[in-house]
Amino acid sequence: MFKKFTGILNSAVEALAPNASPVDNFTFHWKAVTSFFMEHRDAKSPIEETNIPTHLQNMIDILIYEEQQDDSGSTGPCMEYLLHHKLLETLYTIGRADCPPGMKQKVLLFFTSLLSKIKQPLLPHVNVFKAVHKLIRVCGEIKASPTEVEEMQFLCTVCAKLKAHPHVVNFFLEEARSSAANISAKADSNAQEFGLVDALLSMSYSADSRVAMKCCEGLILLTSLPEDAAATAILDHTKFLHEITTWLNTAYNHLPRSIDPAVVDGVEARWGIDHIKMSEAAFPGQRHIVNFLSLFDYCNILIKEAHSKISKALVLAIRKQFLEPAMKPDLLKDSEEQFIAPSAYLAKVLQFVNTDLLNQEMSNFIFEVDLESDLRSLSRTLIERCDDPSEMVGSLHLKLFDSLLQKPCEVTVYELVAKYLVSRAYADQSKLNSEEKSVSHTETSINTQPSPASPSLSHPGTPVSPGGKCFGSFHKN
Repeated sequence: MFKKFTGILNSAVEALAPNASPVDNFTFHWKAVTSFFMEHRDAKSPIEETNIPTHLQNMIDILIYEEQQDDSGSTGPCMEYLLHHKLLETLYTIGRADCPPGMKQKVLLFFTSLLSKIKQPLLPHVNVFKAVHKLIRVCGEIKASPTEVEEMQFLCTVCAKLKAHPHVVNFFLEEARSSAANISAKADSNAQEFGLVDALLSMSYSADSRVAMKCCEGLILLTSLPEDAAATAILDHTKFLHEITTWLNTAYNHLPRSIDPAVVDGVEARWGIDHIKMSEAAFPGQRHIVNFLSLFDYCNILIKEAHSKISKALVLAIRKQFLEPAMKPDLLKDSEEQFIAPSAYLAKVLQFVNTDLLNQEMSNFIFEVDLESDLRSLSRTLIERCDDPSEMVGSLHLKLFDSLLQKPCEVTVYELVAKYLVSRAYADQSKLNSEEKSVSHTETSINTQPSPASPSLSHPGTPVSPGGKCFGSFHKN
Protein backbone atom coordinates (compact mmCIF):
# COMPACT_ATOMS: atom_id res chain seq x y z
CA MET A 1 0.00 0.00 0.00
CA PHE A 2 2.80 2.34 0.91
CA LYS A 3 4.58 1.61 -2.40
CA LYS A 4 1.45 2.48 -4.36
CA PHE A 5 1.05 5.72 -2.46
CA THR A 6 4.69 6.61 -3.12
CA GLY A 7 4.26 5.94 -6.83
CA ILE A 8 1.15 8.16 -6.98
CA LEU A 9 2.93 10.92 -5.08
CA ASN A 10 5.93 10.81 -7.43
CA SER A 11 3.64 10.96 -10.46
CA ALA A 12 1.88 13.99 -9.02
CA VAL A 13 5.15 15.77 -8.33
CA GLU A 14 6.36 15.07 -11.87
CA ALA A 15 3.10 16.43 -13.30
CA LEU A 16 3.27 19.68 -11.28
CA ALA A 17 6.99 20.26 -11.72
CA PRO A 18 8.20 22.49 -14.57
CA ASN A 19 9.48 20.85 -17.75
CA ALA A 20 13.00 19.60 -17.21
CA SER A 21 15.68 19.18 -19.87
CA PRO A 22 16.17 15.71 -21.43
CA VAL A 23 19.45 15.21 -19.60
CA ASP A 24 17.78 16.10 -16.28
CA ASN A 25 15.02 13.60 -16.98
CA PHE A 26 17.58 10.99 -17.97
CA THR A 27 19.61 11.43 -14.79
CA PHE A 28 16.42 11.44 -12.73
CA HIS A 29 15.37 8.03 -14.06
CA TRP A 30 18.88 6.62 -13.61
CA LYS A 31 19.11 7.85 -10.02
CA ALA A 32 15.71 6.33 -9.35
CA VAL A 33 17.10 2.96 -10.46
CA THR A 34 20.29 3.20 -8.39
CA SER A 35 18.51 4.52 -5.30
CA PHE A 36 16.28 1.45 -5.31
CA PHE A 37 19.31 -0.79 -4.92
CA MET A 38 20.75 1.46 -2.24
CA GLU A 39 17.55 1.09 -0.22
CA HIS A 40 16.67 -2.53 -1.07
CA ARG A 41 19.86 -4.57 -1.06
CA ASP A 42 18.09 -7.89 -0.56
CA ALA A 43 14.92 -7.29 -2.49
CA LYS A 44 13.04 -10.52 -3.17
CA SER A 45 9.92 -9.10 -4.75
CA PRO A 46 9.61 -9.59 -8.53
CA ILE A 47 10.95 -6.78 -10.68
CA GLU A 48 7.44 -6.15 -12.04
CA GLU A 49 6.37 -4.87 -8.60
CA THR A 50 8.91 -2.04 -8.81
CA ASN A 51 9.23 1.06 -11.00
CA ILE A 52 12.57 -0.07 -12.43
CA PRO A 53 11.19 -1.35 -15.80
CA THR A 54 9.43 2.00 -16.35
CA HIS A 55 12.56 4.02 -15.53
CA LEU A 56 14.72 1.91 -17.85
CA GLN A 57 12.23 2.22 -20.71
CA ASN A 58 12.05 6.00 -20.20
CA MET A 59 15.84 6.17 -20.43
CA ILE A 60 15.75 4.35 -23.79
CA ASP A 61 12.97 6.65 -25.04
CA ILE A 62 14.98 9.74 -24.08
CA LEU A 63 18.07 8.47 -25.90
CA ILE A 64 16.06 7.71 -29.04
CA TYR A 65 14.41 11.14 -28.95
CA GLU A 66 17.75 12.86 -28.43
CA GLU A 67 19.23 11.15 -31.49
CA GLN A 68 16.20 11.99 -33.64
CA GLN A 69 16.48 15.68 -32.73
CA ASP A 70 20.14 15.88 -33.78
CA ASP A 71 20.79 15.28 -37.48
CA SER A 72 24.53 15.89 -37.18
CA GLY A 73 25.19 12.39 -35.83
CA SER A 74 27.10 13.71 -32.83
CA THR A 75 26.72 12.28 -29.35
CA GLY A 76 24.10 14.10 -27.29
CA PRO A 77 24.38 15.00 -23.59
CA CYS A 78 22.27 12.03 -22.44
CA MET A 79 24.40 9.56 -24.36
CA GLU A 80 27.52 11.33 -23.07
CA TYR A 81 26.21 10.85 -19.55
CA LEU A 82 25.59 7.13 -20.17
CA LEU A 83 29.09 6.64 -21.58
CA HIS A 84 31.00 8.82 -19.11
CA HIS A 85 29.35 7.42 -15.97
CA LYS A 86 29.62 3.79 -17.15
CA LEU A 87 25.91 3.10 -16.79
CA LEU A 88 26.15 -0.13 -18.78
CA GLU A 89 28.82 -1.51 -16.46
CA THR A 90 26.56 -0.83 -13.49
CA LEU A 91 23.56 -2.39 -15.21
CA TYR A 92 25.59 -5.50 -16.00
CA THR A 93 26.56 -5.83 -12.33
CA ILE A 94 23.01 -5.61 -11.01
CA GLY A 95 21.70 -7.80 -13.85
CA ARG A 96 24.31 -10.46 -13.14
CA ALA A 97 23.02 -10.74 -9.57
CA ASP A 98 19.41 -10.95 -10.84
CA CYS A 99 18.17 -9.25 -7.70
CA PRO A 100 15.32 -8.47 -7.52
CA PRO A 101 14.20 -11.53 -9.52
CA GLY A 102 13.76 -10.59 -13.16
CA MET A 103 16.42 -7.88 -13.17
CA LYS A 104 18.62 -9.86 -15.54
CA GLN A 105 15.81 -9.99 -18.09
CA LYS A 106 15.28 -6.21 -17.92
CA VAL A 107 19.00 -5.54 -18.30
CA LEU A 108 19.17 -7.78 -21.37
CA LEU A 109 16.22 -5.94 -22.89
CA PHE A 110 17.85 -2.59 -22.14
CA PHE A 111 21.10 -3.60 -23.87
CA THR A 112 19.20 -5.05 -26.85
CA SER A 113 17.05 -1.93 -27.27
CA LEU A 114 20.05 0.37 -26.94
CA LEU A 115 22.09 -1.44 -29.60
CA SER A 116 19.22 -2.00 -32.03
CA LYS A 117 17.40 1.34 -31.80
CA ILE A 118 20.30 3.77 -31.57
CA LYS A 119 21.71 4.34 -35.04
CA GLN A 120 25.12 5.74 -34.12
CA PRO A 121 27.82 3.07 -33.65
CA LEU A 122 28.13 2.38 -29.95
CA LEU A 123 30.21 -0.81 -29.84
CA PRO A 124 33.56 0.95 -30.49
CA HIS A 125 33.13 2.91 -27.24
CA VAL A 126 35.20 1.28 -24.51
CA ASN A 127 32.46 1.66 -21.90
CA VAL A 128 30.00 -0.06 -24.22
CA PHE A 129 31.88 -3.02 -25.63
CA LYS A 130 33.37 -3.93 -22.23
CA ALA A 131 29.92 -4.16 -20.67
CA VAL A 132 28.51 -5.95 -23.73
CA HIS A 133 31.38 -8.42 -23.65
CA LYS A 134 30.76 -9.19 -19.96
CA LEU A 135 27.04 -9.69 -20.58
CA ILE A 136 27.82 -12.10 -23.43
CA ARG A 137 29.60 -14.38 -20.98
CA VAL A 138 26.43 -14.61 -18.89
CA CYS A 139 24.37 -15.86 -21.83
CA GLY A 140 24.03 -19.62 -22.07
CA GLU A 141 25.43 -20.23 -18.59
CA ILE A 142 22.18 -21.78 -17.36
CA LYS A 143 20.40 -24.39 -19.47
CA ALA A 144 16.70 -23.73 -20.07
CA SER A 145 17.10 -20.36 -18.38
CA PRO A 146 13.91 -18.27 -17.98
CA THR A 147 15.76 -15.50 -19.81
CA GLU A 148 17.01 -17.55 -22.78
CA VAL A 149 14.75 -15.72 -25.24
CA GLU A 150 16.14 -12.36 -24.11
CA GLU A 151 19.67 -13.79 -24.18
CA MET A 152 19.16 -14.98 -27.74
CA GLN A 153 17.79 -11.59 -28.84
CA PHE A 154 20.75 -9.80 -27.26
CA LEU A 155 23.33 -12.11 -28.85
CA CYS A 156 21.72 -11.87 -32.30
CA THR A 157 21.62 -8.08 -32.04
CA VAL A 158 25.35 -8.01 -31.35
CA CYS A 159 25.93 -10.37 -34.31
CA ALA A 160 23.95 -8.08 -36.60
CA LYS A 161 25.98 -5.08 -35.47
CA LEU A 162 29.24 -6.92 -36.12
CA LYS A 163 28.02 -7.94 -39.57
CA ALA A 164 27.26 -4.29 -40.35
CA HIS A 165 30.65 -3.14 -38.98
CA PRO A 166 33.05 -6.12 -39.32
CA HIS A 167 36.14 -4.27 -38.05
CA VAL A 168 34.51 -3.92 -34.63
CA VAL A 169 34.83 -7.69 -34.13
CA ASN A 170 38.43 -7.15 -33.02
CA PHE A 171 37.09 -5.63 -29.79
CA PHE A 172 35.40 -8.95 -29.02
CA LEU A 173 38.48 -11.10 -29.45
CA GLU A 174 40.18 -11.52 -26.11
CA GLU A 175 43.34 -13.24 -25.04
CA ALA A 176 42.75 -16.92 -24.42
CA ARG A 177 42.51 -17.74 -20.76
CA SER A 178 44.97 -20.45 -19.71
CA SER A 179 43.31 -23.63 -18.56
CA ALA A 180 43.96 -27.33 -18.51
CA ALA A 181 41.41 -27.77 -21.29
CA ASN A 182 43.01 -25.14 -23.50
CA ILE A 183 46.56 -26.28 -24.13
CA SER A 184 46.84 -24.32 -27.36
CA ALA A 185 46.22 -21.08 -25.49
CA LYS A 186 49.34 -21.69 -23.41
CA ALA A 187 51.44 -22.50 -26.44
CA ASP A 188 50.34 -19.41 -28.35
CA SER A 189 50.63 -16.12 -26.49
CA ASN A 190 48.65 -14.39 -29.28
CA ALA A 191 45.72 -16.81 -29.07
CA GLN A 192 42.34 -15.07 -29.03
CA GLU A 193 39.02 -16.39 -27.81
CA PHE A 194 35.66 -15.51 -29.30
CA GLY A 195 33.16 -15.65 -26.44
CA LEU A 196 30.23 -14.67 -28.64
CA VAL A 197 30.60 -17.87 -30.68
CA ASP A 198 30.84 -19.97 -27.51
CA ALA A 199 27.63 -18.42 -26.16
CA LEU A 200 25.75 -19.08 -29.41
CA LEU A 201 26.97 -22.68 -29.53
CA SER A 202 25.84 -23.23 -25.96
CA MET A 203 22.37 -21.82 -26.62
CA SER A 204 21.98 -23.76 -29.87
CA TYR A 205 21.09 -26.76 -27.68
CA SER A 206 17.97 -25.01 -26.39
CA ALA A 207 14.80 -27.10 -26.28
CA ASP A 208 13.03 -24.13 -27.86
CA SER A 209 13.57 -24.64 -31.60
CA ARG A 210 13.11 -20.92 -32.30
CA VAL A 211 15.93 -20.01 -29.90
CA ALA A 212 18.19 -22.71 -31.35
CA MET A 213 17.51 -21.62 -34.93
CA LYS A 214 18.20 -17.94 -34.19
CA CYS A 215 21.49 -18.85 -32.53
CA CYS A 216 22.44 -20.84 -35.63
CA GLU A 217 21.65 -17.76 -37.72
CA GLY A 218 23.98 -15.78 -35.47
CA LEU A 219 26.73 -18.31 -36.18
CA ILE A 220 26.24 -17.78 -39.92
CA LEU A 221 26.72 -14.04 -39.43
CA LEU A 222 29.88 -14.46 -37.36
CA THR A 223 31.51 -17.06 -39.62
CA SER A 224 30.88 -14.84 -42.65
CA LEU A 225 32.85 -11.90 -41.22
CA PRO A 226 35.77 -11.02 -43.54
CA GLU A 227 38.26 -10.48 -40.71
CA ASP A 228 41.01 -13.13 -40.73
CA ALA A 229 41.54 -12.79 -36.99
CA ALA A 230 37.91 -13.70 -36.33
CA ALA A 231 38.11 -16.76 -38.61
CA THR A 232 41.28 -17.94 -36.89
CA ALA A 233 39.75 -17.49 -33.46
CA ILE A 234 36.64 -19.45 -34.45
CA LEU A 235 38.69 -22.34 -35.82
CA ASP A 236 41.43 -22.52 -33.21
CA HIS A 237 39.85 -21.34 -29.98
CA THR A 238 36.17 -22.31 -30.09
CA LYS A 239 34.37 -25.64 -30.39
CA PHE A 240 32.68 -24.60 -33.63
CA LEU A 241 33.90 -27.46 -35.84
CA HIS A 242 33.49 -30.01 -33.05
CA GLU A 243 29.91 -28.94 -32.34
CA ILE A 244 28.84 -28.99 -36.00
CA THR A 245 30.16 -32.52 -36.52
CA THR A 246 28.69 -33.60 -33.17
CA TRP A 247 25.26 -32.42 -34.36
CA LEU A 248 25.65 -34.48 -37.54
CA ASN A 249 26.79 -37.60 -35.67
CA THR A 250 23.95 -37.32 -33.16
CA ALA A 251 21.34 -36.82 -35.88
CA TYR A 252 22.74 -39.73 -37.91
CA ASN A 253 22.67 -42.07 -34.90
CA HIS A 254 18.94 -41.38 -34.48
CA LEU A 255 18.07 -42.32 -38.06
CA PRO A 256 15.95 -45.47 -38.57
CA ARG A 257 18.07 -48.44 -39.69
CA SER A 258 15.30 -50.28 -41.50
CA ILE A 259 13.52 -48.19 -44.10
CA ASP A 260 12.51 -48.28 -47.77
CA PRO A 261 14.98 -46.20 -49.88
CA ALA A 262 12.05 -44.81 -51.87
CA VAL A 263 10.63 -43.33 -48.66
CA VAL A 264 13.94 -41.61 -47.88
CA ASP A 265 14.15 -40.27 -51.43
CA GLY A 266 10.73 -38.68 -51.04
CA VAL A 267 11.56 -36.72 -47.88
CA GLU A 268 11.91 -32.96 -48.33
CA ALA A 269 13.70 -30.81 -45.79
CA ARG A 270 15.21 -27.35 -45.61
CA TRP A 271 16.98 -25.70 -42.73
CA GLY A 272 14.94 -23.01 -41.01
CA ILE A 273 11.58 -24.72 -41.47
CA ASP A 274 9.97 -25.84 -38.21
CA HIS A 275 10.59 -29.48 -37.43
CA ILE A 276 7.77 -31.94 -38.02
CA LYS A 277 5.91 -32.86 -34.89
CA MET A 278 5.67 -36.52 -34.02
CA SER A 279 1.90 -36.48 -34.48
CA GLU A 280 2.33 -35.09 -38.02
CA ALA A 281 4.95 -37.62 -39.17
CA ALA A 282 3.83 -39.70 -42.16
CA PHE A 283 5.97 -42.65 -41.08
CA PRO A 284 8.10 -43.63 -38.06
CA GLY A 285 11.44 -41.87 -38.08
CA GLN A 286 10.44 -39.06 -40.45
CA ARG A 287 11.20 -36.37 -37.87
CA HIS A 288 14.73 -37.73 -37.42
CA ILE A 289 15.35 -37.89 -41.19
CA VAL A 290 14.11 -34.32 -41.63
CA ASN A 291 16.35 -33.18 -38.78
CA PHE A 292 19.40 -34.89 -40.31
CA LEU A 293 18.81 -33.46 -43.78
CA SER A 294 18.10 -30.01 -42.35
CA LEU A 295 21.47 -30.08 -40.62
CA PHE A 296 23.19 -30.92 -43.90
CA ASP A 297 21.35 -28.04 -45.55
CA TYR A 298 22.57 -25.79 -42.72
CA CYS A 299 26.13 -26.96 -43.44
CA ASN A 300 25.57 -26.02 -47.09
CA ILE A 301 24.63 -22.50 -46.03
CA LEU A 302 27.57 -22.21 -43.64
CA ILE A 303 30.07 -23.36 -46.27
CA LYS A 304 28.61 -21.01 -48.86
CA GLU A 305 28.53 -17.93 -46.61
CA ALA A 306 31.52 -18.44 -44.31
CA HIS A 307 35.03 -17.08 -44.54
CA SER A 308 37.09 -19.20 -46.96
CA LYS A 309 39.31 -20.52 -44.14
CA ILE A 310 36.26 -21.66 -42.18
CA SER A 311 34.58 -23.21 -45.23
CA LYS A 312 37.64 -25.30 -46.10
CA ALA A 313 38.11 -26.42 -42.50
CA LEU A 314 34.43 -27.31 -42.13
CA VAL A 315 34.20 -29.57 -45.19
CA LEU A 316 37.34 -31.40 -44.08
CA ALA A 317 35.92 -31.81 -40.56
CA ILE A 318 32.65 -33.19 -41.96
CA ARG A 319 34.61 -35.84 -43.78
CA LYS A 320 37.14 -36.69 -41.05
CA GLN A 321 34.81 -36.48 -38.04
CA PHE A 322 31.50 -37.64 -39.51
CA LEU A 323 31.63 -39.38 -42.91
CA GLU A 324 34.70 -41.52 -42.23
CA PRO A 325 33.96 -42.71 -38.67
CA ALA A 326 30.14 -42.82 -38.81
CA MET A 327 28.86 -43.48 -42.34
CA LYS A 328 31.68 -45.43 -43.99
CA PRO A 329 31.57 -48.50 -41.67
CA ASP A 330 27.81 -48.78 -42.23
CA LEU A 331 28.21 -48.46 -46.01
CA LEU A 332 30.71 -51.32 -46.05
CA LYS A 333 28.48 -53.75 -44.16
CA ASP A 334 27.93 -57.07 -45.96
CA SER A 335 24.27 -57.59 -45.13
CA GLU A 336 21.72 -55.87 -47.32
CA GLU A 337 19.61 -55.13 -44.25
CA GLN A 338 22.56 -53.27 -42.72
CA PHE A 339 23.82 -51.24 -45.70
CA ILE A 340 20.59 -50.39 -47.52
CA ALA A 341 19.49 -47.57 -45.17
CA PRO A 342 22.94 -45.88 -44.93
CA SER A 343 23.22 -46.04 -48.74
CA ALA A 344 19.80 -44.40 -49.05
CA TYR A 345 20.86 -41.62 -46.67
CA LEU A 346 24.10 -41.05 -48.59
CA ALA A 347 22.23 -40.87 -51.89
CA LYS A 348 19.83 -38.31 -50.39
CA VAL A 349 22.67 -36.25 -48.91
CA LEU A 350 24.35 -36.09 -52.33
CA GLN A 351 21.16 -34.55 -53.69
CA PHE A 352 21.28 -31.90 -50.95
CA VAL A 353 24.88 -30.84 -51.58
CA ASN A 354 24.91 -27.53 -53.46
CA THR A 355 28.35 -26.10 -52.77
CA ASP A 356 31.47 -26.90 -54.76
CA LEU A 357 33.65 -27.40 -51.68
CA LEU A 358 31.31 -29.90 -50.05
CA ASN A 359 30.66 -31.65 -53.37
CA GLN A 360 34.41 -32.05 -53.85
CA GLU A 361 34.87 -33.48 -50.34
CA MET A 362 31.96 -35.89 -50.78
CA SER A 363 33.66 -37.18 -53.94
CA ASN A 364 36.96 -37.44 -52.08
CA PHE A 365 35.18 -39.48 -49.41
CA ILE A 366 33.54 -41.90 -51.84
CA PHE A 367 36.66 -42.39 -53.94
CA GLU A 368 38.95 -42.30 -50.89
CA VAL A 369 41.24 -39.56 -52.14
CA ASP A 370 44.20 -38.72 -49.85
CA LEU A 371 43.73 -41.93 -47.88
CA GLU A 372 45.96 -44.97 -47.73
CA SER A 373 44.72 -47.84 -49.88
CA ASP A 374 42.08 -49.81 -48.09
CA LEU A 375 41.62 -53.56 -48.31
CA ARG A 376 38.06 -52.89 -49.37
CA SER A 377 37.48 -49.78 -51.43
CA LEU A 378 34.26 -47.89 -50.71
CA SER A 379 33.83 -46.77 -54.31
CA ARG A 380 34.44 -50.29 -55.64
CA THR A 381 31.89 -51.70 -53.21
CA LEU A 382 29.27 -49.12 -54.19
CA ILE A 383 29.92 -49.67 -57.93
CA GLU A 384 29.62 -53.45 -57.56
CA ARG A 385 26.23 -53.03 -55.92
CA CYS A 386 24.93 -51.31 -59.07
CA ASP A 387 24.93 -54.81 -60.62
CA ASP A 388 23.34 -56.46 -57.60
CA PRO A 389 20.66 -59.10 -58.34
CA SER A 390 18.29 -57.17 -56.10
CA GLU A 391 16.51 -54.51 -58.14
CA MET A 392 16.15 -52.26 -55.09
CA VAL A 393 19.88 -52.39 -54.30
CA GLY A 394 20.95 -51.87 -57.92
CA SER A 395 18.62 -48.94 -58.62
CA LEU A 396 19.54 -47.24 -55.32
CA HIS A 397 23.26 -47.28 -56.06
CA LEU A 398 22.75 -46.26 -59.68
CA LYS A 399 20.81 -43.28 -58.38
CA LEU A 400 23.66 -42.55 -55.94
CA PHE A 401 26.20 -42.31 -58.76
CA ASP A 402 23.72 -40.41 -60.91
CA SER A 403 23.56 -37.77 -58.17
CA LEU A 404 27.36 -37.57 -58.24
CA LEU A 405 27.43 -37.10 -62.02
CA GLN A 406 24.71 -34.45 -61.85
CA LYS A 407 27.21 -32.23 -59.97
CA PRO A 408 30.49 -33.35 -61.52
CA CYS A 409 33.86 -32.40 -60.11
CA GLU A 410 37.32 -33.42 -61.29
CA VAL A 411 37.56 -36.44 -58.98
CA THR A 412 34.15 -37.80 -59.98
CA VAL A 413 34.72 -37.41 -63.71
CA TYR A 414 38.16 -38.99 -63.53
CA GLU A 415 37.16 -41.93 -61.31
CA LEU A 416 33.97 -42.79 -63.18
CA VAL A 417 34.89 -41.89 -66.77
CA ALA A 418 38.32 -40.51 -67.62
CA LYS A 419 40.55 -43.14 -66.09
CA TYR A 420 38.79 -45.86 -68.13
CA LEU A 421 39.28 -43.84 -71.31
CA VAL A 422 42.94 -43.17 -70.57
CA SER A 423 43.72 -46.82 -69.85
CA ARG A 424 41.26 -48.07 -72.51
CA ALA A 425 39.94 -50.41 -69.85
CA TYR A 426 36.58 -50.43 -71.61
CA ALA A 427 38.00 -52.55 -74.50
CA ASP A 428 38.87 -56.26 -74.75
CA GLN A 429 42.62 -56.08 -75.36
CA SER A 430 42.87 -59.51 -77.06
CA LYS A 431 40.24 -58.63 -79.65
CA LEU A 432 41.64 -55.12 -79.97
CA ASN A 433 45.13 -56.42 -80.81
CA SER A 434 43.85 -58.82 -83.49
CA GLU A 435 41.74 -56.05 -85.06
CA GLU A 436 44.74 -53.70 -85.09
CA LYS A 437 46.87 -56.36 -86.84
CA SER A 438 44.15 -56.92 -89.44
CA VAL A 439 43.81 -53.20 -90.14
CA SER A 440 47.60 -52.79 -90.34
CA HIS A 441 47.87 -55.67 -92.87
CA THR A 442 45.12 -54.17 -95.03
CA GLU A 443 46.75 -50.72 -95.05
CA THR A 444 50.12 -52.25 -96.00
CA SER A 445 48.67 -54.13 -98.98
CA ILE A 446 46.88 -51.02 -100.20
CA ASN A 447 50.00 -48.86 -99.96
CA THR A 448 52.12 -51.37 -101.92
CA GLN A 449 49.77 -51.47 -104.94
CA PRO A 450 50.59 -48.84 -107.65
CA SER A 451 47.84 -46.32 -108.31
CA PRO A 452 47.38 -44.80 -111.80
CA ALA A 453 48.34 -41.18 -111.95
CA SER A 454 45.47 -38.85 -112.54
CA PRO A 455 46.65 -35.86 -114.62
CA SER A 456 43.50 -33.95 -113.78
CA LEU A 457 44.50 -33.89 -110.08
CA SER A 458 47.98 -32.51 -110.66
CA HIS A 459 49.44 -29.59 -112.49
CA PRO A 460 50.59 -30.46 -116.05
CA GLY A 461 54.24 -31.36 -116.12
CA THR A 462 54.36 -32.05 -112.39
CA PRO A 463 55.87 -35.44 -111.46
CA VAL A 464 53.53 -37.77 -109.65
CA SER A 465 54.59 -40.20 -106.93
CA PRO A 466 53.66 -43.89 -107.12
CA GLY A 467 50.96 -43.18 -104.56
CA GLY A 468 49.48 -40.46 -106.74
CA LYS A 469 50.78 -37.60 -104.56
CA CYS A 470 52.36 -34.53 -106.09
CA PHE A 471 55.95 -33.83 -105.16
CA GLY A 472 56.91 -31.41 -107.92
CA SER A 473 57.58 -28.56 -105.54
CA PHE A 474 60.21 -30.71 -103.82
CA HIS A 475 61.76 -32.06 -107.09
CA LYS A 476 65.41 -31.35 -107.54
CA ASN A 477 66.96 -30.89 -111.03
